[in-house]
Amino acid sequence: MIKSFLRIFLLTTLIIFSFYFAHSQKPALIFKGTAKYNKSALVGAKVTLLKNGEKIKSVTTDKNGGFSFELDYSSDYIVKFTKIDFVDMHMEVYTSQMPEKNRWLDTEYEQIVSFFKEGENPTFTRRFNCPFGKVIFDGKKRFIEDLTYREQFENGDYCNQSEEEIPVEIKKKEPVIAEKIIPKIETRPLSKEKVEIAYKTISGNLLSKKGTEEAPYANKVIFLKTQNGKVIQTTVTNYFGNFVFHKLPADSNFIIATDPSDNKLNIDLELLLTNLDNKEISVVKINDNKQFVFEFLAQDKVKIDLLQAEDSNMLMDLAGFLLGNGQDAKKQPLSNVTVYLVDKEGNKIREVKTSQLGKFKFKKLPNDKAYLFQLNETDANLTGITEILMVSEDNIEIKKSELNVNTRQFNFELLPYEMTEIKKLELNDPWIAFIDPELQNEINQEKIIRETIQYAVNDHNIPTEAQKLLNKVSIILNSNKNLKLEIGSHSDSRGSDSYNMTLSEKRAKAAAEYLKTKNIDASRLIPKGYGETKLLNHCSNGVNCSEEEHKINRRVEFKILANY
Repeated sequence: MIKSFLRIFLLTTLIIFSFYFAHSQKPALIFKGTAKYNKSALVGAKVTLLKNGEKIKSVTTDKNGGFSFELDYSSDYIVKFTKIDFVDMHMEVYTSQMPEKNRWLDTEYEQIVSFFKEGENPTFTRRFNCPFGKVIFDGKKRFIEDLTYREQFENGDYCNQSEEEIPVEIKKKEPVIAEKIIPKIETRPLSKEKVEIAYKTISGNLLSKKGTEEAPYANKVIFLKTQNGKVIQTTVTNYFGNFVFHKLPADSNFIIATDPSDNKLNIDLELLLTNLDNKEISVVKINDNKQFVFEFLAQDKVKIDLLQAEDSNMLMDLAGFLLGNGQDAKKQPLSNVTVYLVDKEGNKIREVKTSQLGKFKFKKLPNDKAYLFQLNETDANLTGITEILMVSEDNIEIKKSELNVNTRQFNFELLPYEMTEIKKLELNDPWIAFIDPELQNEINQEKIIRETIQYAVNDHNIPTEAQKLLNKVSIILNSNKNLKLEIGSHSDSRGSDSYNMTLSEKRAKAAAEYLKTKNIDASRLIPKGYGETKLLNHCSNGVNCSEEEHKINRRVEFKILANY
C-alpha cells in the first residue's frame, strides 16, 4: 500500500515538475530549414532574421544545408537568404497571428529553400525582391505556408513576372484548392483611424556614390518608417533607383532606410537622394547597423515638398480579393468572375477575370483618375451570391457590396483611404520600357521622350541635375546596343532666331559629348539644334508670355531609334 502511494506521489510530482518546467520556458516557433541548390545541400549560405526591418540574428547553413531560429510570438519576421554568386531571397513569417490563448505552445515549421545562381535568368534578381513565401497561423494550432500567396507567386502576377521566368521547381507544383486555403486566412477590418489620415505620396531617386562616380541604387528593398522605427511601407527601387511611397501620413516625422541585411553594400559608398527633377536632397554614409538612413522631421517642409509627387506622374496597380456570401452566409472566393473597371461617366475601361482564389488585378492605370469596380449578377459564377466582400492583399476588409435590385449589379466605389489599401504606385517613367525585360516589345518603334534641362542663361554647359538625367540615358544606350539617339535641343523665342539656333546646337552637342564620356560611340548620337523653330505653344516672337509658358519651349527631346 505504501509503495503504491509512493509511486503515485512520485509520478504526480514528476508530471507537475515537467509541466512547470515546460511552461517556465518562453514558448516559441522553431523555424528551421534546409538550403539547397540543384537538389543538393548548400553549405555556407547566410540566413538573416529581421524584425521591423532591424537585424536580429544571422546564422550560416551547416554541412547539411541546415539552419534554425527561435521566433517569439510578439512580432512578425523577415528571413533573408544570401550567398555570394546567388540571388538574394527572403520570406515573411507572421508569428503574431498566434492567438494569446495558444501562446504557451511551442510550435515548429520547416522550410526547404531552393537557391538560384545569378545570371541563370537575369529577371530572377528582380523577381525575388518580393517574398518567395509567407508563413501564417492556420487558425488552430500550427503554422503553415500561405498557399494563397504561393499561387500568386507561381502565377507571376504578384511580382509582375511572366510565366517563362518562374523557376521549374515552382512551376511543377500542383495548383492550390482555393476552398482549403481562404477560410484559414482571417480578414481584419480596415482601421477607423485611417479614415482621418491625410496621406502624401513621395518619390525620389537613390544613387550610390563613390567620389564623383554615381550609379542607381537599383532593385533594392527600402523601408518607410516612423521615427520610432515602425515600418509604414516597404517597396523596391526600380532599375534607375526610383522609389514611391504613398502611405506617408501628412505632417509627420519619418525615415527612409535601406535593408540592413543587404550583404552587398560597400561601406565606402555614400547614398545620394534626389527628387524627380534630379535635385540633390541629402547624402548619407552607412551607419553602424549597416544601413543608409535618411531622417525627415515634419518641419523639414522644404525637403519634403521637393519629394512630394504629383498624381499625374504616377501609375497605379489595383489588386485585391473578392469573397462572396450566398444564402448560407459562408464566405467563399469568387473564382473566374469578370470584374469591370468603370470610370465616373459609367464607361467600362477594362475587365479582368479573377483567379482561382478570387484575386483581381488591374495594372498600370493613371493615378489621377477615379474608378469604380462593377460585377454583373448575370455572371454564371455569381449564382446565389447576395453580398461581396473586397479584401486587400494584406487581408484587410475594404468594403462590402450588396446586389443592387434595380441594376442587378454589385458596385464598389472606394473612398480615397480605401483605395490607398489596394493600390501600389510606380513612377510613370518612359525610359523604363527600354530596360525592363517585360516591356522590351515597346522598343521596336521610334519613340520621343521630352525632358527639361535647366541651363543657365546663355550657357550650354551641362548642369548637375542634367548630368544625372544623361547618366540614365547612358544606361539605356549601354544596355541596348541596337539603339541610336537623336538629341534635339529647343529654345524659347526670346533672343534672335539665329542666336537661339546657335545656342541650341551647342547644347545638343554638349549633351552628346557628355554621353561619349559614358562609353557611347559617337556614331550612335545625332545632336541637333532646333532653336525656336518647334515651339509647343503660342509664345512666338513678340508675344507676351509668362516665364512658365516660355519654360515649356526650353527642352531637350530624345528621339530613340530602334534597330538602326
